[in-house]
Amino acid sequence: MAIAGDVDPRAGRIRRSPNLLSFEGYPLRASLSRALGRRVSLHNDANMAAWGAYAVELKRRVPDVLALTLGTGVGGGAVLGGRLLIGSTGTAAEFGHMRVKAGGYPCHCGARGCLEAHAGSYGLERTVKDLLAERPKARSRLRGAAFTPKDVSLAAERGDAVAREAWRRVGRALGVGVVNLAYAFNPSAVVFCGGLARAGRLYLDEVETAAGAESFRGPFGSLKVFAARRLDLGAVGAAVYALERDG
Repeated sequence: MAIAGDVDPRAGRIRRSPNLLSFEGYPLRASLSRALGRRVSLHNDANMAAWGAYAVELKRRVPDVLALTLGTGVGGGAVLGGRLLIGSTGTAAEFGHMRVKAGGYPCHCGARGCLEAHAGSYGLERTVKDLLAERPKARSRLRGAAFTPKDVSLAAERGDAVAREAWRRVGRALGVGVVNLAYAFNPSAVVFCGGLARAGRLYLDEVETAAGAESFRGPFGSLKVFAARRLDLGAVGAAVYALERDG
């Protein structure tokens, strides 16, 4: 199982998940194992997406890979030297809670300015609403309507200036995050996964611009940043990891 949140893989529980509050502390692994009559392995979904990116998307040719999963929130995972980075409590690589903007949007975790709050789906929604307020005379198909990230993508592709600027702002937030991660981990690749990754063409230029603007080129000279082709890397990564490491 690939689960969003602070997962304790040893105890098989979710310690904390701002987007899955009702499951916090619940013995999910044991419950599923009883219901299915099978062994169950429980891990953070972004960690499993990172393993999927390393093992499936990149076919193990790149040993140092970071993954950023863009969905309701922003998750993170790291494979370094061909090994999944788990950390002392199983909560390594919570990249979505890096601060990318002082005093920025409130995050579901309780802090402000987290990458998730600016680049997850609810961050995108806030950005669009702020832009509509900043530009009261701007014509936009998003004004006065409920919208989803898919709607913002379609509007941007059709030339909607508000939607395009919203994705650029998402890209700038991701760019700050990627620059910080490159300095910290010196990966060969950063892979965007999850639902919002499909809109890569609308924000990747901003990420690449941020990386290209750094004067210290050591971590950036050969860094590849791209959106995953597969949309199921969390599930595929979990299956491969369970078979190879937990089986």
